[in-house]
Amino acid sequence: MRVYCKECNGKGRISSRNDISREFSSLYCTCLDCGHRWVAHLTFSHTLTPSEQMMDRLVFDQLRALPRARQQEIFQLLGAIDAR
Repeated sequence: MRVYCKECNGKGRISSRNDISREFSSLYCTCLDCGHRWVAHLTFSHTLTPSEQMMDRLVFDQLRALPRARQQEIFQLLGAIDAR
């Protein structure tokens, strides 16, 4: 990740960070050209593509919410597809 100095537009270095939460960090930066020091914030914004683990969890939760008879019907259909 690149950071730039607001004062001289030079390259900055992240010297340390303070993780406030899993989704928010304070980055302590120093300009390599003029010596300016500042704090920048890094946050999680949004997901572009969910992980496979997340998708598996969503499917599992949806299946679990269905009545038992419907669950069995779906598993039978999946077994028929797998047998091809």
